[in-house]
Amino acid sequence: MADIEGVWPSIHTLQGAIKSGDRLDELRAIRHVIAGHIDNPDTSARDLAPLIRHARDISKEIEELEAQAASLSEVESQEVDGDGDQYTFDPAAV
Repeated sequence: MADIEGVWPSIHTLQGAIKSGDRLDELRAIRHVIAGHIDNPDTSARDLAPLIRHARDISKEIEELEAQAASLSEVESQEVDGDGDQYTFDPAAV
């Protein structure tokens, strides 16, 4: 099994990831568990196809969530007023 340090260093188990409430951590933990089963020589051949398909689907969802987070972060960093100063939206000001 690959070392997961640096990917989600504070979460080392699926249960820990679920408790954290972070969907990305949960998906990464699930992908890690599935990868362990895929790499296990005792995993039956009939189980490999669904495991690989599930791992692929999870990886795609992780990529989508990371892209959304990056896009949101980019939008937040680009929010500036007419003077070029950053600002935050205050709904009470409307």
